[in-house]
Amino acid sequence: HRSMLIFPLTTAAMIVAVAYNRRYALVTTWFLILLCTMVARIEDYSVVVLLVIGTSVAVLQMGDIRSRSKLISVGLVTGLAYFIAVWGLELLSFRLPDRALALDTLDRSGMAFFAGLLPGFIILGVLPFLERIFGVVTAISLLELCDINHPALRRLAIEAPGTYSHSLLLGSLVEPACAAIGANGLLARVGAYFHDICKVNKPQ
Repeated sequence: HRSMLIFPLTTAAMIVAVAYNRRYALVTTWFLILLCTMVARIEDYSVVVLLVIGTSVAVLQMGDIRSRSKLISVGLVTGLAYFIAVWGLELLSFRLPDRALALDTLDRSGMAFFAGLLPGFIILGVLPFLERIFGVVTAISLLELCDINHPALRRLAIEAPGTYSHSLLLGSLVEPACAAIGANGLLARVGAYFHDICKVNKPQ
């Protein structure tokens, strides 16, 4: 039953972290864990501890997702956290180790690992839909807009090269300035790149 709860709760935690923020995701996920364990009538405290550890590790990694490979690494680290947590909780139970218990723990920790790894791949696939549903723009989308091969930027470079150079320079200035005051530098860079995009119609 642990692995059955790990996958949906970890996935939900990562979705909330993408849609809102990490603090809200942590509180929401802990409440969901409590609710699910009560509904399922799980009296084993180790299950709650396991879920809190794993989902917290997943959420805390979701701060600044700037590449799709980052989501895979989030899933990998989360899976490892579940794997280690299962063994740690087993050792804390003070049960005498034997071959059968070790094999059972290995089986459960392996299932927990894959149940923690899979949400990273799920979020990777549904991220564009999450952005549309919740009306958020992730750093991945912003980086895609910053690509100089973006059709609009390429057209600006060809038809208004002076404006294009000005926009790139402005972007390089505003990003560190925003970072210095705690603002979203990447968002500001995108804004700088596109702030004069209409000049492609009348470059003169």
